Amino acid sequence: MPIRAAFAAVILLFAAAPAAAQELQPLSEWIKGPEAKNKSDYLFTRCAALSLAIIKYDGISYSQTELEHMKKAAVAYASAAAMLRGKRDGGKPGDYITPIATDVEAMADQYSGRIVAARQKPGRALDTDPVLAKDDEICRDAAGTPAKK
Repeated sequence: MPIRAAFAAVILLFAAAPAAAQELQPLSEWIKGPEAKNKSDYLFTRCAALSLAIIKYDGISYSQTELEHMKKAAVAYASAAAMLRGKRDGGKPGDYITPIATDVEAMADQYSGRIVAARQKPGRALDTDPVLAKDDEICRDAAGTPAKK
């Protein structure tokens, strides 16, 4: 099974799973730290998690087209993470599907607290929470996608 198809199946499975919230360090702080150079796969894992968390906890705020785009983005981010991890640690990207999918699920659950709190305000979570908005901007930059205005 191609790596993107495998991640697509895993992302859809995790989108329906319940969450246990914790806090993540904002990506804007993480990218300034020492691990950013050595663990480039982490950024893409976080980006996949953010996309999944938005789908899971704020999906009602988006159109079907936007949700489909986010699902594809989550798969692309997770696939990039697998390629980078394979390059760093050796092995094929497919060897990292399960560990990265597990990381994505855990991080999405950690994003859930911010998203649920942001949903208490009118609008989309990305529009009402500055950390979510900045993480999204960093992910879009990493993917070469223009930031939303």
